Amino acid sequence: MPAVMIPARIQTNLLRMFRDPYILEKEERSELVQELRDAVSREPEIPELRVLLGMTLCVNFDAQPLSRSCKSRSGWLQTISLHG
Repeated sequence: MPAVMIPARIQTNLLRMFRDPYILEKEERSELVQELRDAVSREPEIPELRVLLGMTLCVNFDAQPLSRSCKSRSGWLQTISLHG
């Protein structure tokens, strides 16, 4: 699997989010979502990035677009681009 460069502050915020989903401020959650969207756009073949993005959208109370997307990679990318 190819390595993906995710900035250290984003990695830190991911860890914080997984420890306590309510700890991140709205701006931190928004930044995290955008960074993960960018990572998925750069590396669409890495499913773990899409999973992280989906989990982050749920924590950001923005899961509605996910419920309408297809399970295919193209469905995920369409959802991300339409709601990003």
